[in-house]
Formats: sequence, structure tokens, C-alpha cells
Amino acid sequence: MSTEMDALSSWDRVRLLVVGDLMLDQYTWADVDRISPEAPVMVLQAQQEEVRLGGAASVASLLAGLQVRSAAAGVIGEDPAGRVVERLLAERHGAAAPSDDRRDLVLIDPDRPTTVKERLLGRAANRSPHQILRLDRECRRPLDRDLERRLIQSICDELPRCQAALISDYAKGVCTPAVTAAVIRRSREINIPVLVDPARGADFNNYRGATLIKANRHEAQSALGASIQHRHDAFAAAGELCRKWEFDAAVITLDRDGVVLATADGARRHFDAQVHEVCDVTGAGDTVLAVLGACLGAGVELAEAVRRANVAALLQVQRVGVGQITREELRQALGECRRQTPPKRAAQCSKARPSASVQSKHRKRAPDKVISIEALLILAEQARKHRMRIVLANGCFDLLHVGHVTCLEQAAEFGDLLVVAVNSDRSVRRLKGDDRPVIEQTQRVRMVAALEAVDRVVILDDDDPCELLRRLQPDVLVKGGGYRPDQVVGREIVEAYGGRVRLADHVQDVSTSRILHSLPPR
Repeated sequence: MSTEMDALSSWDRVRLLVVGDLMLDQYTWADVDRISPEAPVMVLQAQQEEVRLGGAASVASLLAGLQVRSAAAGVIGEDPAGRVVERLLAERHGAAAPSDDRRDLVLIDPDRPTTVKERLLGRAANRSPHQILRLDRECRRPLDRDLERRLIQSICDELPRCQAALISDYAKGVCTPAVTAAVIRRSREINIPVLVDPARGADFNNYRGATLIKANRHEAQSALGASIQHRHDAFAAAGELCRKWEFDAAVITLDRDGVVLATADGARRHFDAQVHEVCDVTGAGDTVLAVLGACLGAGVELAEAVRRANVAALLQVQRVGVGQITREELRQALGECRRQTPPKRAAQCSKARPSASVQSKHRKRAPDKVISIEALLILAEQARKHRMRIVLANGCFDLLHVGHVTCLEQAAEFGDLLVVAVNSDRSVRRLKGDDRPVIEQTQRVRMVAALEAVDRVVILDDDDPCELLRRLQPDVLVKGGGYRPDQVVGREIVEAYGGRVRLADHVQDVSTSRILHSLPPR
């Protein structure tokens, strides 16, 4: 715990500037009473109303909860909602904060309303509340030139007092190309990192040259025009974001699939998502931006910053609405995550599997990975309840070689639970002839199970995996790259129920047959 305490204490030296759309979130909590006699709609009895800072103001509020100093820069309307935003921004500092730390850069535009998101949350039978309706009041018109010029000037004057700049763009008109370009240019001039949380559907040219872009799956897909289904896709997308728009690093959040990080110099990392009940995803992206900013402003190494941000987001989605996370909460969660992480993966937070029967907290020994097909079907049912993707690879694996290892390592990247079906001795003889296998099935199974990428191994007595595919219905079927898609046995079965067939990279000039032919005759 002392390690995490020392790590987070570095935030005490940090002051950040948060630039973007300042908004107000309103929550009405209500009990579902009955169905209206006037129309087939629920009748709600309002119980409580609450206002919170939203948008870029939410990022500033989250930083305050983490005891990180910040200034908020943006525009509000000359209206009651705007006055509430000003009050909440002032209150986040606390009365004991030095007057110089309470300075926000909030301009007023009498010609636009303050953006308000009003959420109606209903609860029935004392269960957790769920969002029923959201009503938005907003203006998306870009700032006029005079207001834009004044905002840019105040931002450029403030940045030298900060250790990092955060751009929180919600496409409400504040983050114009001129504003974002000025923030990025000035931050680069004074050598502080500038992080961007882009608006959905935004032109990423507006953020060119930022230190880091933090996008979710949908934002990255929209920017690149490419589908991101699996971790492998996300790595490629993050690398392309860096290359195309000159970012030093790109972070893509993948909801239940965790977070990927790519840097312009080619580094790649994945951080798993802990399996928890998700109450509300609202605010997860703001939380990631806030923690990344605090870490990079304090000089924390990038991968460690992403690890902390990922854990903070997991805390956020367990609460309804956007709520502050305290530094102590995050410290405890980070410590717990480290205790649950196997030593070889200490640098990244390992996925907490749904139950001991699906995956223990510690890596399984090779013999424990070998199970029957019936046990596998039970395991698969449990895994699917927790939305885990199942990957199947199959083969003889006679004379285990680098081609097999490469295939299985890549297969593990396509999902959450990699199952390998190893042909029995009898099926190998039927497929390959009486002189095969070279290594009997117990030893072949043990070697495959010993690979870190493999989660479970079953023995397949059939000549092909078709019956297993029908019963297991894996999300992905993987074969080595020496095959064409139309040559993969069972492809039609997998695609018929909506699964996918993926081909691993082919390792040239390596195969069991080639190895055997190269051996001198006995």
C-alpha cells in the first residue's frame, strides 16, 4: 500500500488546465409508481433532485475529488444554469484553497444557453435506479471570433502555471479548431503534455500534434473508418492514430475489453478490464482523462499512467451518474489490483476472472488446464455469463514448434478464453498415417497446456472439430496462416451462428512435416 501512497502523492505538485465544454448535469431520482391511465407510460414519483458538473467541468470536478488542482477554461450562458456551474466550480476548490488556485477561466456568452443534460432515473422494488430519459438543452454553434480570441488569450496566459493541459471536447462549440490548435501549440512551446478527449464524430485534424489522444472504440472507428472488434484491431487503430495525426501516444478504451495503448515509436500495451457489475458507464471517459492528466503532469511513466486510469474508470462505472472518486479509494483499488496480479504481469492489471471455476487468481499449472469436453461446455456457459469471448484452436501439435507457438499467442489476442483441441493419437493416425504421431497425446497435451497463452486444453478424438464447434460455438476459430479461409474445416459452422474465423500469421518454412523430412534416416 505504501507504494501506491507514494505514487499518488506526486499529484500534490500538479496543477492542470482543463479546456472544453462546461456543462451542468441534472439528476431526478424517482420511484416507479404505476402505469399511467392516460398512456402506456410509467408514472414516477420524484424523490430527489441533484446537480453536478458535466462535460469538461466534470473533469475538473473529478480532479478535485482526487485532490489534484486544476483550472477550468470554457464558456457558459448568461442564465440560471450557468450560475450554478460557476458556483459548483468555485465550491470544488474548498474554502481552504489559496485564492490563486481558485482561478477559473470561465467566459459568459449571453447569446448561448449553458449546456444542460437532465437525466431521469427510475427505481422499482428497491432495485438500483436506471436511466429512463435524458433531456438536453444546448447550442452547438462555434464561438464567435471575439469570444474565441479572448478564450485563447486567457488559456495561453494560464498554461505556464500548469504541468499539463486537457482538452475535453463535447462538440458544443468551445473547442474550435483555433482554440485546440492554440492549446496544443502553446503546450508544446512550454514543454508540457497536452491530452485530448475527442468529440464523437470530430475531425481529428483539429487535434493534430497533441501528446496523447484518448478515444473510445466508437470515436476511433469513426475517425479511421475501420472496425475495432478485438484487441488486435485496437492495437492497429491506435498505431494508425499516432501515425496519421502525429500524436505521441494513443489510448483506446474498449469498455469490457479494457484499454490499449500505442505510442508513435511502436510500443504496444493492453490493460484488462476487471469483471464487475456495471451500473452506469457515464463518466468513465472523463475519469480516464483526469487520471491520465494527473499522472503525466506529475511525470509518471505512460504505461503506469494508463494502468491507474483504467482502474479509476472501473471504480467509476460501479456508481450511478458521474461521481467523484477519492484518492484513498483509488489507492486501495490500485493496491488490490497489484495483489491480484501474477508477478510476470505486474506492470499491467490482470483481468479478475468471474469465478474460481472459470479462472483462479493465479496462473493455472499445465495439468490443471487439461479438461474434458463436458467440463469445457460448463466452463463456457459460465464464461458467457460474464461476456467473455471464447477462442478455439485445434490441431495435432506433433513436434511443437515456433509456428504452433506463434499461432496460439495470436489466437489468445482474439478473445478472453483460449481453448486448444489437441487430436488424440487415434485421430492423428487416421489423419497422418501409422507412423504418426511422433509424440504421444499425453506429452503433446502437456506441452500445449504449458504455453502461457493457452487457458484450457481438450483432447479431440474426432478427425475434425465440427462436432465440437457445434456444441461449444466459440466466438472465434483460429487456424495457422498456412491455410486460406475456405480451407478451414468448420468455417461454415462457425459463420452460420455468427462466429468468426481468423488466420494467424504464417511462419515461413516451419512445419512438422518439414522438420521430420530434414531428419537423417534411422
